[in-house]
Amino acid sequence: MRIILAGPDEAELTGAAYPAFAVAGVEVLAAVGAAEKLSDLAPVFPDAVAVVQADLYATPEEAVEALEGLPVRVAVVLPPRWAAAQGKFAALPNLVAGFTAPIPWPVVAAEVKTQAGLGDLPVAPTSQAEAGAQPGVGATCRSSQLDGAPVAPQAALRPTPDPAGRARGGGGRLVAPRGEAPRPRLERLAAWRAVALWSGPAGGVGKTSLALLLAAYAAERGAEPLLLALSEPAVSAYLGLNRVPNVTAFFETGDLSRSVQILRWEEGGRGMLRVALGPARPRDGAVGREQVAALMEAAKGAAPLAVADLPTLPPGGNAWSLEPLLHAGVVILVAAPTPAGVAAAVEALATLRDIGASGQVLLAVNRRTPGGLGLPEFADGVRGLWGGCPPTVEVPYAPGMAAAMDRGELPGMGDMPVAPALAELAEAALGIPRPRPEAEREGTGTGKGDRPVAPARPRRLGRLISVEVVD
Repeated sequence: MRIILAGPDEAELTGAAYPAFAVAGVEVLAAVGAAEKLSDLAPVFPDAVAVVQADLYATPEEAVEALEGLPVRVAVVLPPRWAAAQGKFAALPNLVAGFTAPIPWPVVAAEVKTQAGLGDLPVAPTSQAEAGAQPGVGATCRSSQLDGAPVAPQAALRPTPDPAGRARGGGGRLVAPRGEAPRPRLERLAAWRAVALWSGPAGGVGKTSLALLLAAYAAERGAEPLLLALSEPAVSAYLGLNRVPNVTAFFETGDLSRSVQILRWEEGGRGMLRVALGPARPRDGAVGREQVAALMEAAKGAAPLAVADLPTLPPGGNAWSLEPLLHAGVVILVAAPTPAGVAAAVEALATLRDIGASGQVLLAVNRRTPGGLGLPEFADGVRGLWGGCPPTVEVPYAPGMAAAMDRGELPGMGDMPVAPALAELAEAALGIPRPRPEAEREGTGTGKGDRPVAPARPRRLGRLISVEVVD
């Protein structure tokens, strides 16, 4: 898939939009700041998608007329002041997806990539009757966020191919373009941004630890995440939380805030982490799919960012494992770097396909112990069995990680070898740009008048000292 970026501010396109599409594995042909340049480029690349900030044009009417005349498909980002003209843009015959600002570019990139690929995918049933009366499973060949909340297509999942140059011999790390990453615009995270960490049928791969670290990293960056700990009692044991309240309170009252506990740290952490604990024994929980679906939707509406830690998939399936996958915008599959991990990852991909999950899929190869398959070998194994491999991030072995978490500590960005991988996952899955390069280097910059800048001290979120139960 190839795109042309167009908008009135070329600096924003190259500094924020281009990195977001590159991380999503989309080839950016050009970034143009004038309507005439877009008109000249579109006929040259008829298979491309033009992602256009509509205020490239003087008026909504001029924008609609110009975009309708382009010989390519278009995705449109409207400025807030043009909200009254949403219907005109939604009626464009060549519309792929529509958005109203403010919205983060990683969200735009993920949605455009999903929508633009629908022509190559088998379309899932369009009604619950055709879908076997499964709530939440349906399909649409084209959705627009211009008319309201985003509607994710429920087309059958297929493996996400690696973009060219991402890996040597397969797999590889998610790579952002060279240059300075844009500062995070966390206030623009969409309320429906839900990320699920899952390991399919495999247990003991470090999924819960990674979910905790990812949520804590987002909290440190000011994203106000909600950790939905459905793989219990792992999170409560790590953090020393009481088992009550938990999501049972939500099922009884319909108020998710009654299930939430708020965590704060004694030093270094400038945010807070909200946690909603799942049932102690999810495999035995007599809860229907509709209830779990309502819980996921409530979590997405209650926080700018929801991170769900899902239990492993037992034989025969389980609503706690499967239903959240239908409501997640991003699924991070966590796997061990072993042949068994390859098999588990492929089994998980097949399950996502079979249930009709449509979220973006990332693969996190988590090294809980030294050794194991190299990343290219792991990706080649997945590709050999599945026919493709999702974008892959390697989480390196950190000798002190388990001991720190047993003490109730969540290591910060400067403490552990997992820091780069954590930042990489946060950017790809949560839409949080990585820190500026100079913030990660110690003692290499200079201040005004060439005065040396003091080395950055490692940051640690610190030991948990208080838990507030929201009633």
